[in-house]
Amino acid sequence: MVFSSLLLRELKAFLKNPAFVVSIVIILSFYTFMGRVISTGTETAVREVEKASIGVVIEDLNDILLEALKILNKTYSIKLYSSPQDGFGESVAIIVFPHGFVENITSNGTVRLRTYVSVSGLNLMVYQVRVAFINRFIDDLSNAIVFTYGNIHNVTLPIGFRIETHNSAVFQGKTINEYLFNTIVSFASFAPLLVGLMMGINASYSSQITAVEKDEKAFEMLLAQPVSRRNIVLAKIIASITASIINGLVLLIALILMGAAQVTLIEQTPRYEPYVNYESLENISFTNTILVLLFSLVIGLVYSGAMGVIVGSIVHDTRTAGVLTTPLMLIFMGFSLIPLFMGLPVSETLSILYGVFVTPLTYLYMYSTLSGNLSYFVIGIASSITTCLSLIALSIYVFERDIVVTGLRISFKKIPVSRDSH
Repeated sequence: MVFSSLLLRELKAFLKNPAFVVSIVIILSFYTFMGRVISTGTETAVREVEKASIGVVIEDLNDILLEALKILNKTYSIKLYSSPQDGFGESVAIIVFPHGFVENITSNGTVRLRTYVSVSGLNLMVYQVRVAFINRFIDDLSNAIVFTYGNIHNVTLPIGFRIETHNSAVFQGKTINEYLFNTIVSFASFAPLLVGLMMGINASYSSQITAVEKDEKAFEMLLAQPVSRRNIVLAKIIASITASIINGLVLLIALILMGAAQVTLIEQTPRYEPYVNYESLENISFTNTILVLLFSLVIGLVYSGAMGVIVGSIVHDTRTAGVLTTPLMLIFMGFSLIPLFMGLPVSETLSILYGVFVTPLTYLYMYSTLSGNLSYFVIGIASSITTCLSLIALSIYVFERDIVVTGLRISFKKIPVSRDSH
C-alpha cells in the first residue's frame, strides 16, 4: 500500500509537470516533421530515377545490341553518346559497352561493363537507388539480347553468359571510384550522428550540474561568493565538456578505427582501368577529415554546454531540467539522422543554417572539398563560431539575472468553474 502511494505520487509529479507535456509535444512534432522530410526525399529519389534517362556508349556497334536497346527503349529512356563525358549531367547513368561485348555473350563468356552514376550530393541512398536501377536495366538487357539473338539467327541462345558492372560515381564533374565514394558518403553521414549524440549528452550534463545545486541549496551559497558569475558559467561549461569527452571518447575512437578500416579496404580493393581518369582526391585526406570532425565536436560541446547551462539556470528543479534536456538531445540526434537517408542540399544560405546546428560541419567540409568550393565550409565555420559565442554570452546574461536563483515556474492556467448557488 505504501509503495503504491509512493509510485502514484511520482507518476503524478511528472505527468502534471508542464515541462514534461511540452517536451512530449516537441518530440512528436519534430520527429513527425523529420519522418515526412525523409519520406519525401526517398520518394523523390525513386521518382527521379524512374523518369530519368540512361546513357549508353557503344565502342563496337553491333546489330544484336542495337536491336536489344531499341526493345528496351520502349520501357527506358535511352540516349546514345560518343563518350561518357557527353552524358554527364544529362543522364542518371552512363553505361559503356566495350569492344567484343556481343561476341563474349554469344560465347557464354563474362563481360564487364563500365558504368558512371551521376549524383548531385553526398547521398548514399540516392546512389544505391540508381545502382539498383542500373542492375535492373542490365537484367532486362540480358533478356532482350537473348530474344534478339533468337529472332536474328533462329537459334536459342543458352543463358550461360555473365555481365558484371564496375561502377563509378560522378559528382560535380569528378569521377570517383565506387569504394572511395561509399567511404566518403558513409563517413560524412555518420559523423553528424556522433557529434549530435555528444551534444545531446553534454547538454544534459551541463543542465543537471546547474539544476542539482539548486536542489542541494548550494547554488545561493556559490553565487554569494566573491566570484564573477561569468567564471561560474565558464567553469560549468568546461566541467560538462570534460564529462562528455570522458564518456564519449570510446565512441570517437571506434569511429576513427572504423574509418581507418574502410581506408585500408579501399587500398586493398582491386582496381580496374577506368575509361575516364579519376580526379585527384588527395585533398580529402583521412587526417584532415578527422581534424574537422574534432573541431566540430569541440564547437558542438561548447555550444551544447552553454545551452544546457541556460536550461539549468532557468528551471526550478532537476526533474524539470531532465525533462527539458531530453527533447534537446533527441533533436540534436534527429537532425543528424537526415544525412543518412537524404543528402543535404548545400548553398551559401544553407551553410549558415548548418553552422547554426553545428552537427553537419563534417558533411559540409567533405561536400565543399569535393565540389572545389570551400566557401560553403568557411561560411558554416563562421556561423557555428558566432552561434557558439552568442550562446555563451546568453548564458552569462541569464546568470546575471534573479531568475537563476528563483527559477522559472511553468503552470497550466486553471479554468474557473462556476457553481450555481442553491
